[in-house]
Amino acid sequence: MVVELGLYPLCERCKQTNGGLVSVRHRQVHVRADGRESCVDQGLANLIVRLWTVCDTRSRREDDDGWAYVVPTADTIDPAEDLLTDLGLAVERRSGALYFRLPPQRPPAVLPATASAPDA
Repeated sequence: MVVELGLYPLCERCKQTNGGLVSVRHRQVHVRADGRESCVDQGLANLIVRLWTVCDTRSRREDDDGWAYVVPTADTIDPAEDLLTDLGLAVERRSGALYFRLPPQRPPAVLPATASAPDA
């Protein structure tokens, strides 16, 4: 069975291991860290790499009505919440998931246009 939840495909490796899931709602990036690997929402990639040092995650999402969330395993939810809090995120626990708002992405620095001397 093929499951398509959105426009953004998983990598070929993850398509083989995700029970038929082939695409999702957010752009994906494949990450490897701490003996784990998976396609994750691009906006959560750096955070997931950090989280995997203290917890196992069963699910995660970059944007759920303005909130991001991770679902750690029951035995690793406390260290995951501690890490997110240590990173300055306000965390809410809801039904085994940790919800938080991602900091806004900073736009790239824009250099001022070079002024040119008026023609004489």
